[in-house]
Amino acid sequence: MTRFFVIFSLISLISACSTGFSNKENCDHRDWFEVGRQDGSKGAQSDQFRNHVKSCKMIKKETVSLYKTGRNAGLAIYCQPQNAYELGKLNQAYHHVCPKALEEDFLASYKKGKTTYQKERSFKNNTTNKVVK
Repeated sequence: MTRFFVIFSLISLISACSTGFSNKENCDHRDWFEVGRQDGSKGAQSDQFRNHVKSCKMIKKETVSLYKTGRNAGLAIYCQPQNAYELGKLNQAYHHVCPKALEEDFLASYKKGKTTYQKERSFKNNTTNKVVK
């Protein structure tokens, strides 16, 4: 039993060490521009970067810059009026991530989408109530 415990402990220790090294390696070799671009295109808030680097032992200044540049590129896609309308129509939350230059048009379309959502919801509720009675 003691022998099993010692072997199990050694295997666990080796696994833990190898996981730590691979996390750092993954951080160094990730395409941080692309990570930021994907986050931006989903409307992720700026604190999402912290979630990505929690497991990193160290990040380079360049990493932050690449991520921010990529996120801004993604936000340029996310903050388009067509996307805003769809988000509103689907009743999705908006977390005020769009740059000021894009936000006015974004919000106007988002509000139109929300209005469409509310009208469709009201229509469905009225239709359902009439069928039930």
